[in-house]
Amino acid sequence: KDVNNNSDSFVPTTYVIRYNQMHVKPPVAKEIDGSETLLMPAEARLRSMTYAAPIYIDLTLLKYSHRGTPKEQVERHDTPRIFFGTIPIMVRSRYCNLFSLTPKERVAAGECEFDEGGYFIINGLEKVFVAQEKLPDNEIYIYEKNKVSPFSHIAQVRSLSQQSGRSSASATIVGILRSSGKLQLQMPQIRQPIPLYILLCALGVTESENVEKILLCGSNPLDEQIRKLLKPTMLDAHMVRQRDAALDYIGKRAQIVDADRAKRIEIAKQILGRELLPHIGNADVTLEKACFIGRMVQKLLLCVSGRTQIDDRDSFGSKRVELAGPLLEALFKQIMRQMSEEIRKGVVSSVTKGKPVLFALSVKPNILSNKMRYSFATGNWGMQRGGGA
Repeated sequence: KDVNNNSDSFVPTTYVIRYNQMHVKPPVAKEIDGSETLLMPAEARLRSMTYAAPIYIDLTLLKYSHRGTPKEQVERHDTPRIFFGTIPIMVRSRYCNLFSLTPKERVAAGECEFDEGGYFIINGLEKVFVAQEKLPDNEIYIYEKNKVSPFSHIAQVRSLSQQSGRSSASATIVGILRSSGKLQLQMPQIRQPIPLYILLCALGVTESENVEKILLCGSNPLDEQIRKLLKPTMLDAHMVRQRDAALDYIGKRAQIVDADRAKRIEIAKQILGRELLPHIGNADVTLEKACFIGRMVQKLLLCVSGRTQIDDRDSFGSKRVELAGPLLEALFKQIMRQMSEEIRKGVVSSVTKGKPVLFALSVKPNILSNKMRYSFATGNWGMQRGGGA
């Protein structure tokens, strides 16, 4: 409804929230009476405070009307310097209050003359970053499972897309069943393993000859040992003949209830696009995902046939080291997604009620302040990894 013209005609409208300049102020201490004073590291230690700087950001709300073609901007509201939260500041860094002081002035401020800085003060305690070891993302690893698992061997990849903004990797596993020798795939949001033939059919590879070509990716087509290992999997060809049937098969095993066939197919497409190998792309790159699964199968079968060895997850050659940059980047992405969602909810609520949009009420600065302080204090960066500060 066009609220401004008091008309009952529906006018499609789009609201865009734009983040502009960010402003960082020196660390300050808020007193009980509401006054603010410059906070020095020595005072933060004595008062068990967090040495953090307030962050302010300029926000813009753009309103576009779709009354005509193309859409036109009808309103623009700029809100400068909205308090966005606080972030810990490294001692002796550019934004530290000690940065511009002389050695004598730093001693007078309560600092040791030999203190070079390079650490943070969280709740009065000094914290430093410790490098963390992890397996690299988007790489295929082959592991042998114990007798409790239904799989004898698995090919696993932790897929993480830089474009999606997600900080946690999506695990995709191709395993060979101990009992029948069939290949099955496990992925998030699907309750049970999916036969690999059905999954490839859901990705658009519906012909048996094409499925076999995908699974023999990089292998000699005349390799009888590999073809023998693939034979149990190819026997699943009778289960589905069309892509919609394969998508419906996957949709029935998704975490949904009371969904008809059309909805199950749509949900299955969304899951395959979002959760299956997200580093390759979305639902529009199904053939590329099928080829990557073929690479996983190739590496798995070469290991099962004894031509290659299983990967050692404890080997230093397989490890990567993450320093402060990637850890803080992933944490800040999580925080920004949550804060953006809160701002969006505030804008939707104000627009729906016909009230003016007030960013000061929609922005939740405690989200940034609390999550940053918690991660620095505990070393938990929200990605189920050990170590940290």
